[in-house]
Amino acid sequence: MNQFEFELSIVIVSYNAPAFLKLTLDSVKSAIQNNSIEVLLVDNSNNQELIKLVQSDYPFVKIIQNTKNLGFAKANNLALKNANGQLALLLNPDTLVAEDTFSKIITFHTRHPETNGLGVKMLDGNGEFLKESKRGFPKLTTSLYKIFGLYKWRPQSQRLAKYYEGHLPIDEQHQVDILSGAFLAMPRDNKGNFTLLDESFFMYGEDIDLSCRLQKKNQKNTYLPQCPIIHFKGQSTKHSLSIVWHFYHSMWLFYKLHIKQNKSIVTNFTVWLSIKLLTALKLVQAKAFGPSKPTPLKYYQSIVLISDDKQLLKKLQETLHESIIMQDSLDVPKQDQLTIFDFNLLKYKTVIEHLETHPSTYGYLPQDKSTLIISDGAANKGHVIHLQ
Repeated sequence: MNQFEFELSIVIVSYNAPAFLKLTLDSVKSAIQNNSIEVLLVDNSNNQELIKLVQSDYPFVKIIQNTKNLGFAKANNLALKNANGQLALLLNPDTLVAEDTFSKIITFHTRHPETNGLGVKMLDGNGEFLKESKRGFPKLTTSLYKIFGLYKWRPQSQRLAKYYEGHLPIDEQHQVDILSGAFLAMPRDNKGNFTLLDESFFMYGEDIDLSCRLQKKNQKNTYLPQCPIIHFKGQSTKHSLSIVWHFYHSMWLFYKLHIKQNKSIVTNFTVWLSIKLLTALKLVQAKAFGPSKPTPLKYYQSIVLISDDKQLLKKLQETLHESIIMQDSLDVPKQDQLTIFDFNLLKYKTVIEHLETHPSTYGYLPQDKSTLIISDGAANKGHVIHLQ
């Protein structure tokens, strides 16, 4: 008999992105129905308004509140130590899952108990495949091909595109080295504990380190494309100099933990110096140019709302000051069209499947219709509009 209370513990770490978090929790709510699942939210922002919102609108969520930002690794570990599920799922607060996502994850682990890490096919908010859904071990040569963009010359090359496992078809199940921390499921170990994240990582890189340690246990990290999700990626993150610094600092941390001991002093010094120089260059670029601005609404030739709510249509038109067409079904988007989803009409799975086959520009409304998030590509910050 299973000694744990739940089949799955979902762990979400949030930090000052309430609009995206609401979208995530709305989809999670639809996916936990009739399943033995608990949801743990670790709030790193100490935002009392956010806590009240979650308590009011999402009472199924167990909240762990921090008085300061502990970072991604420490926050996840807090929840993992308090989780009561047989499996754990690390889930980003800027994702959308389908109604059957969690049941598929539970079923897969039941049928394949030898699996350690489990990741899925991720799409950005425009429907483009996110290459970090499946990755190879970042050896020196592999990382250099990625940093200098050589993988773009031959995106399906087993050598040049090894960082993103470009030779592996995106719609086929594979054993891979590295999974994304935006959606990473794992079982308990033989002692009944979850593998914890390395807390020397503050943000970025901890999922690569975790994937390596999970893989070492039995060589079974699996990429499962049959249950795709949407990950808005950097769109919910505030672009700042500290973000840039943490990203490249994590590269050096990972190198020290997994590669340095097998390399010469000269190689290690060269890598250290290269990372320092690259960090300085990216900091200068970030300070000089800042984040890219969202596409102006005037750019779109047409705006289509998929809904049957006339009051919502009126609210959007008054807020956006644009003409909007309303229809109650999905079709192939036209060029330069913005399509807005009302999830009070549409199922999350329907929308995700639509994005898989029709990449375009899309807008997302939470269930309470308080905000509109327009996805402007994985590399750009999301356009969050508060509705009147």
